[in-house]
Amino acid sequence: MDGFGKCVDGYVDVRDQLSRYVLDRAEDHFAAERVEKRALDSRSEFETRREQVRETFLSSIGGLPERMDNPSVETVKRLDRDEYSVESVVFESRPNFHVTANCYVPDGEGPHPAVLFAVGTSTRRKQVSRREVRTQPFRLASRHR
Repeated sequence: MDGFGKCVDGYVDVRDQLSRYVLDRAEDHFAAERVEKRALDSRSEFETRREQVRETFLSSIGGLPERMDNPSVETVKRLDRDEYSVESVVFESRPNFHVTANCYVPDGEGPHPAVLFAVGTSTRRKQVSRREVRTQPFRLASRHR
């Protein structure tokens, strides 16, 4: 490594340099948190700490919006299938903010298990294949394990 001076002593893989830096900086905080958690001796201390963590988190994201008392929900279409139906619904999650969803409802009495599958939209939708659009949420999920 001639020409780089005495501070550079060889090859450094920079692919994960940022994540290593962030984790190294966070490690002191993680260690302090572990000490703090181990020092909890009672349920009331735990609940006090839990409330402090919750308040700090909510403050850092700007809080949560108020819940709507009675959100409007409308079933706009229903498709009957073997052993289940698909209901296309629109609901108002916030005042004047409508969300669409497909609900796959099994036939018969419940309780039944539920699966939440959230998808988004893409500005490139018409430029990508249908297969790519269908598999994108799975690819994103597999990257963030």
